[in-house]
Amino acid sequence: MSDLVFEPGKYYAAVVQCVTETCENYGQPPFDVAELYSNAGTPSVQCGLCQQAMEIVSAILIDPQPEMA
Repeated sequence: MSDLVFEPGKYYAAVVQCVTETCENYGQPPFDVAELYSNAGTPSVQCGLCQQAMEIVSAILIDPQPEMA
């Protein structure tokens, strides 16, 4: 993962990319994740095809934060 710093318990709009060379998603353009939750300040996104961790390319804190149900 890159050097991004996340606040615990916050939602971010993020851009992610698969970095597993054997995956069909490898080398594909990054895609948006509308609401990524940073549980304990360490968010993660799993690739739907290879089930490996994806790289978080960028992230912006959502303001205002979504309300939890």
